[in-house]
Amino acid sequence: MTTKNENISSMISVDNILFAVLFTVDKIAITELSDKLGISQTEIKYYLQELEKSLSDTPLTLVYAEDFVRLVTRPEYGEYIRKFKQQRPYKLSIEALETLAVIIYKQPCTRHEIEHLRGVDCEKTLSTLLKAGLIKAVGNIKHPGSPLMYSITEECLFAFGVRSYKELHQIINKAREEEL
Repeated sequence: MTTKNENISSMISVDNILFAVLFTVDKIAITELSDKLGISQTEIKYYLQELEKSLSDTPLTLVYAEDFVRLVTRPEYGEYIRKFKQQRPYKLSIEALETLAVIIYKQPCTRHEIEHLRGVDCEKTLSTLLKAGLIKAVGNIKHPGSPLMYSITEECLFAFGVRSYKELHQIINKAREEEL
C-alpha cells in the first residue's frame, strides 16, 4: 500500500514513523495517528500490521485496546526486564479486584452502586484504582449530590491483555460461571 500524502516525507516510510511514535509515546489512538499523519485509518491499520510482522523476530510487539495501540516487550522478557526496573508491577488487593470487577460489569456506575453490591465502603479502593489509572470518572448522575460515575480505562484493557471491553466482559462472565 502506498500513500500519496504531503505530510509524509518520501525519505521516511510510514511504518518507521509509526515505530518511532509508538516507541516514544505510552499509547496512542489509531484515530489520532490517522488525524495527525493525514492517512486513513484503514491505511494506518495496514501499516500497523506490517510493523507487527517486521517485529515478529524481535522482543517487541504491538498490543491493542479498543482504538489504542501500544508498543511493548513480549511477555517472555518480563522477568528479565523486572530485574532492571526499580518499580514493581502494581498489585491489587482482593477488594480492589472485586471493585474493579463490579465496574467492569456495570459501567458506568456510581460509588453507591458499587458499595450496594459489595456491601462495604469503597472510597479508598476507588482512590487506589483511580491512581493506578485502571478506572476514570466519566461524569455525574443528575441526582441529589451529583454522584460521580466510574468506568474502566484503556489502561485496564492493557493490564488484562484484552483488546476490548467486550472481551474483558466475557472473561468476567466466564469466571462467574466457573464460580457457580
